[in-house]
This record gives sequence, structure tokens and C-alpha cells, in this order.
Amino acid sequence: FKPVGVSRRLVIRPSWESYEAQSGETILIIDPGQAFGTGTHETTQMCLQIIDDLYASEPHPRHVLDVGTGTGILGIATAKLGATEVLGLDNDPLAVEVCNENASVNGVANIFRATDTPVEKAVGTFDLVIANIIAEILTDMKGSLLARLAPGGRILLSGILDEKAGWVREEFEAEGAKLIEERRSGQWAALLLSR
Repeated sequence: FKPVGVSRRLVIRPSWESYEAQSGETILIIDPGQAFGTGTHETTQMCLQIIDDLYASEPHPRHVLDVGTGTGILGIATAKLGATEVLGLDNDPLAVEVCNENASVNGVANIFRATDTPVEKAVGTFDLVIANIIAEILTDMKGSLLARLAPGGRILLSGILDEKAGWVREEFEAEGAKLIEERRSGQWAALLLSR
């Protein structure tokens, strides 16, 4: 694990590697461990690229919900790029612990917090909902995910095998979501939709 640039502005580095940020770069410090999401997987990288794009122009998302947060890498990226409140949800208590540690290490513990609250019980709505899980779980959770999305908000979905992207898109469109962008990398897809 070495420092790696994953988008125009985002660079991921493990804590034991030194790296001097170049002008305009934002560093995410994430160590490989027991929670999912070190930034090497195609789905995580596509999400980070889309997040970078979303925060490149105003107005960008202020209130973010990261469902199945793992290490917290996606939520932490939004916090470092300009979100003012980020909630990470994960049903794995270890992931929640790792996530909150990573938020501290990255200096965003005042913005980002993780909990094991189910998405159905999360309070409020969010400008951006992120869920990098798998297609079947995304479609099962579509109602709960969209219920957390503020009007005009965006939802970023990944963890989707390429051949299932059309099915996931149709399932969310049937609930009133509209496709903004679709990306593919390797055998994976990421979808950005609005409501």
C-alpha cells in the first residue's frame, strides 16, 4: 500500500507512508484493515471520482449519508471536500469503530460520525446519499435510501456488477429517481441519480 491518486484532487495514503500534498490535493489517510474500503477497489474509486466532481462546483452537498460506510473513506472524502455534516451507517460494530478512528485521523471527527443505526431509523434527510454495497441489497433498500434523500438531492450507488446496472437503475427510476451519470470500471458500475 503506497500513496495513490484516485481522482483529480483525492490521494489515499496509509498512515505509515509520508506524502507531500501537491497544490489542490486532498489526502485521505486510510490503513488496510478489517473494514471494507481502502480505495483500491474499482467501486470505491468510481465513487471517489464522482464525489470529487460533485464537490468541484457549487452548490455542493452539505449533509451526507454514507450507508455501509466500512472504513468511512467515502464519507470522510465528502467531509474533507466541504460537507458540513456526514453520517456513516454500518451494521458491523467493528466498521463503526474503525470509521470513527479514521475520522479522527483525518481531522474530520467534528463533521463525520459513524453509528450502527439502521438506515430506516436515521433521522432527517440528506443532500447526498452514498451506498456502495451490492446490487441486490441496494434494490432491497431502495425505499429506505430514497426516503433519506432531500428533494433535489443526489444518490450515489455502487458495488454493482456491470450486468446488473440496468436493473438497479430501473428499480430506482421506478421509485422516481432520475439517472444523472453512469460510470464503469472493470466489471463494476456506479450510478448517480437525482430525485
